[in-house]
Amino acid sequence: MDKNQVTMIAVGAGIVGLLVGMAVAYVGDGGRSNKNSMNNDKSMMMEDAKRDGKDMDNGMMGMDMGGNMIESEREYITEMIPHHEDAIASASEVLARGGTTLEIKALAQNIITSQEAEVASMKTMFKDWYGADYKPEGNYKPMMQNVRNLSGTELDKAFLKDMIKHHEMAISMSEDVTAYLVHDELKTFSTDIKTNQSAELEIMKTILKSLQ
Repeated sequence: MDKNQVTMIAVGAGIVGLLVGMAVAYVGDGGRSNKNSMNNDKSMMMEDAKRDGKDMDNGMMGMDMGGNMIESEREYITEMIPHHEDAIASASEVLARGGTTLEIKALAQNIITSQEAEVASMKTMFKDWYGADYKPEGNYKPMMQNVRNLSGTELDKAFLKDMIKHHEMAISMSEDVTAYLVHDELKTFSTDIKTNQSAELEIMKTILKSLQ
């Protein structure tokens, strides 16, 4: 064996030893280093949000930052009902004290009309499938900010900014439930939400841009 071969073997052994040492260290601390890294990333996101005057916890519904929010049909319905009711309440505020353009008034009224009907449908599905009336579980955190101190155009802008994120959340939830769908009725329902709210997203972005 020549000197170069000896050197290559020594280097190779050193690399293997380093990898083994890293693995042992990871196992030894229960993967805490990786978890700490993820927590640090989340902390940085929280700090960025605070600088923007936002609350990252608000409206996150206890979601796992690394996985799906929805993991069953029942969970989808119990989360989507209060999510819709949040949108309905906010749209009602806009019609009462905002709605400075015909487009915003039409959008707000459509959200109220369509989502009230969808809430009724979800409550019916819940009772039919689970043998009991739907009751709020009390763990939903509203995504729409308190706009009682706003009116006119400022209310419209706040509504649109929040509702864009609100729709994006509903679309994401409807994507998440796809893997757990059992009933064709809910498959059609969740698909309609993705289609309809995606269209409304584009409308809201266009209206918001015109108000800037």
